[in-house]
Amino acid sequence: MMDILDHEGSLFNKPNVISVPITMYNIYPRVYGTDEIYDRFEIFCKNLEIIDELNSKNNSVIYGITKFADWKDDELKTNNVSYIKFDKMDTRFMYSNWIHLKWDGKTKIPISWDWRDLRAVTHVKSQMAAVVESLYYLKYGRYISISESEMVDCDHMNEGCVGGNTKHALWRGSYKGFIQHHDYFPSPLGHRYYCPKYSTIFLDKLYFIHPDENSIAWFISYIGPVSLNLAMLQINKLYKGGIIMDSKECREIIPNHSAEAIGFGEENGTKYWILKNSWGHE
Repeated sequence: MMDILDHEGSLFNKPNVISVPITMYNIYPRVYGTDEIYDRFEIFCKNLEIIDELNSKNNSVIYGITKFADWKDDELKTNNVSYIKFDKMDTRFMYSNWIHLKWDGKTKIPISWDWRDLRAVTHVKSQMAAVVESLYYLKYGRYISISESEMVDCDHMNEGCVGGNTKHALWRGSYKGFIQHHDYFPSPLGHRYYCPKYSTIFLDKLYFIHPDENSIAWFISYIGPVSLNLAMLQINKLYKGGIIMDSKECREIIPNHSAEAIGFGEENGTKYWILKNSWGHE
């Protein structure tokens, strides 16, 4: 695929414009009707132009073809970005069992950290389950796979596939618990789904980390990965690698996406966070 992407230094190339989507659909299978395929092709071509434009003027980050390359921005917003709910329900999560933590200003924070080096990061998924899996491994030395489908189907107070609240999902895990992927059967006996009565994995403690960079870096390096909310620009649906720089546009939107911070570092004087995204393994 990279041979096609790099051909003559441009994605949007007339000889390539047919072969590129064909290659994409081999990697990211789609089922479209006859009429829709033409609309998708048009969206795809526009995104190719955007990719070329971004890569021509940005040296720190690489954009390319992803599984969202034939999606419009509003589709990404509707189907994948978990918008954070700032409402009255949010106050329920600040119970006394949430432990508030802040860096003491003295403990040394390393220059870099990456939990992948210690094999404490599980496969990428499509929902907020990653941080629970990582912390379980750090405590018990065993990998688990939390059922994200059960979290979406059975948490009736957290908006399902149209968004949700990270704190609510974790709070629910402290009293309702989580179950592993192999224990959840979304469609038994022809029903849409079945929510199990009992779970097997529970959160013993809930931590609320003070939202400053030093406190987050300290927690990551001394305790474990962090589930956080961040401002995700729509253009990042085409992200392939590199460091996404802070921007005025990013600072002007409210946090709209959940991810797992698994490390941090510095490259050529630029500090960065290492995030495990929640848009699926593709």
